[in-house]
Amino acid sequence: MTNVRKVVDSNILQQFKAMQSDLLRLGTVITMSYSSLVQIVVIAGQADIARQELLHFSEGAAKMRVNFDMNSIQAGTAMNQHA
Repeated sequence: MTNVRKVVDSNILQQFKAMQSDLLRLGTVITMSYSSLVQIVVIAGQADIARQELLHFSEGAAKMRVNFDMNSIQAGTAMNQHA
């Protein structure tokens, strides 16, 4: 982590820590693993979903995953098609 701090803007690190915290909290609300939520965020990032929309997107895809018995990749992809 020290090497990352040397080359990455502190604002970006704070945003990363906040996203990490948000995803951990979301995982307890929706009962989904952190790694599954990260998969959804990766799909959102690849789809150019704005940073400020990532949590909202992830929450919607996580709910879709649970309600429709999908895996994280299917839910993230489906959510992306409707975003």
